[in-house]
Amino acid sequence: MKEIIIIGIVLIIAGWLGERVLKRKLNITKKTNTMDDRAKKIQFFALGILMMGCIIGSVTLVTENESFNMFYIMVPYFIVVSMVRGFMDWKFNQPSKQWILQIYAVFLYCILMIAIFWIDLLK
Repeated sequence: MKEIIIIGIVLIIAGWLGERVLKRKLNITKKTNTMDDRAKKIQFFALGILMMGCIIGSVTLVTENESFNMFYIMVPYFIVVSMVRGFMDWKFNQPSKQWILQIYAVFLYCILMIAIFWIDLLK
């Protein structure tokens, strides 16, 4: 567990620094949101379904197996949420370039997932 915390802290720092560099180099602003109301509703509905699925899956897996590692649910959930948000930003809000930050987040979450699998396999 200590290894996961250390890797998590390193990835948080890498995410923060990487996001700052990407925002400066690519002039990414959060102020411009040209997404129309229909696209916002679609994104809200999709993220709501994902959250409900995550909650139901988490409760089911934890009640069946008390020693289940919650990272196996949380990290894929964050990956899928970042992918949905990135796709919606790419499709409906391209001028803001927020989708680039979402792709970067997916990359970091994938590294975290690989690290969690690797640490569990070594134990």
